[in-house]
Amino acid sequence: MTLVLRVLKWLGIVLLIGLIFGLAWPWRVVLSEGFTGAKYQDYLGSHMQVPDLAGDTPTFSFPPEFYDNRLYLVGEIHGTQRAQDIDLAFMKHLNQSAGVRWLMAELSYVEAERFNAYLETGEETYLNPVFDRWLSSATQWGNQQHYEKVRRLRAYNLTRPEAERLRYFGVDLISEDERSDAAAWLANLMENLPDTAPADLLALREASAAFDPETFPAIAERALTSLATDGGSTDGLETLNLAAVQHLTKNMLMSLQGAGRYDAIPSNITAMVEEFGIGDDEPLYGFWGLFHAMKAVVNETGRPL
Repeated sequence: MTLVLRVLKWLGIVLLIGLIFGLAWPWRVVLSEGFTGAKYQDYLGSHMQVPDLAGDTPTFSFPPEFYDNRLYLVGEIHGTQRAQDIDLAFMKHLNQSAGVRWLMAELSYVEAERFNAYLETGEETYLNPVFDRWLSSATQWGNQQHYEKVRRLRAYNLTRPEAERLRYFGVDLISEDERSDAAAWLANLMENLPDTAPADLLALREASAAFDPETFPAIAERALTSLATDGGSTDGLETLNLAAVQHLTKNMLMSLQGAGRYDAIPSNITAMVEEFGIGDDEPLYGFWGLFHAMKAVVNETGRPL
């Protein structure tokens, strides 16, 4: 009996040690950085700024060469209380001090176009489908502060000359729960397509209006091939925004064919510059999740944007 008790005692000790080790293991990096991170903490302390986020002329202090950059990418930690205030302040500051007019956004093309439509018209019906979808999927972008930021951006834009107003260009992947809305947006882009248009384009319009994820890809591919190979296929289509139609169709295909975000984002950035002429000869600003904005491999395997 004594032997059994001894075995149970030592077994309990081993299990307790294992439990303590298991609970402590995830904190090993935090503890290590606590002992070795003083130089980084000192750097952050000496480079801290407390800008005025309330007015239309935010007070940031950067050296003159800062404004020679072509891309300003700010990384935010999800859940930070005033992240949207900081984003809007950077928009205003870079708009006034660096001539930034375009926001390279962590949004899909359709989400960004809905934001732009709101900025132009003030109609909140353009915004609501985006925020409703984010709220239904508990996406961190779906919050009141973000909604208010877009409204405040419109108010700011109205104080600026039209040529200097800020607009979004979305380079992210169309998500699965956004495909129907993206198809409807594509159908709207093609609403005035004349009946004399090529059959493949007419079929794409119909497939967008009556979206079926199973049949859409084949129809979309034929339409893109037709536009790419038939030089005369654009005759009579002057009222159609062909660049937007082609780009959105390609993004729909990427989404339906299972592309990852980091498959879509680089190609969309290339399209932004080469097909839409945005960012080729002007600076851009983006407000992305912190991981995307990092410039080094994270935890040995994570490769940021």
